[in-house]
Amino acid sequence: MLRVLCVLALSVLVGCSASQPKPQPVVEAEKPEVDPSVQLLDQAFDAIQNNHLLLPREGSAVTLYRQVLALQPDNAEAKRGLLIVASKYQSMAEKAIAKGHYFVAADYLVKADGVVLDHPKTLELGAQLASAQSAKANNDAIALDLAQLKQQAPEMVQQLRNIAAQIEELDTPAVIYAPTDRIGRWIYQQLNEHSLNYRVRGDLRISAAPRIELIKPAS
Repeated sequence: MLRVLCVLALSVLVGCSASQPKPQPVVEAEKPEVDPSVQLLDQAFDAIQNNHLLLPREGSAVTLYRQVLALQPDNAEAKRGLLIVASKYQSMAEKAIAKGHYFVAADYLVKADGVVLDHPKTLELGAQLASAQSAKANNDAIALDLAQLKQQAPEMVQQLRNIAAQIEELDTPAVIYAPTDRIGRWIYQQLNEHSLNYRVRGDLRISAAPRIELIKPAS
């Protein structure tokens, strides 16, 4: 009887063991592929925010955008990013031309053209720069002291009257560069108070570097 009970108990144990499912091997989920261009575009955006447009070369916005285009030649965001960088250099060049900083402007235009070749705005500013440089070569520029201008100092009044006499003698137009419209109009008023019989012909432009340019006739 004891032998029978042992056999039955062993059978139950074997049956329970057989009914338990075997553990399945753990299968790791496949990691989704990361598009390298997405990371490069993020880095390029940060580079623009930090004004790293061309330098340092390794992490510059231009280098990163070009790496994206090497992977995806039609990537619209990378192309748009290069246009943004070029526009920043164009804007800096335009401001430099307005201030008469022609060598600085030329450097910015070279950089803009290196980012986006033959962009219409870069070509337009290049022509504008060439015209300004040519005009400067033919004209006499007389610098004006900014502090004296703001104070409307007697020394400045006298200097402007001397310039007005020179303009009348040469009978030539002038370009007035002033930091504000109000100061420019005051300069123009002083020039015309020199003589009741002569009116200065001139143009007013806003510039951080106040001066008067006498327009010489082209030779």
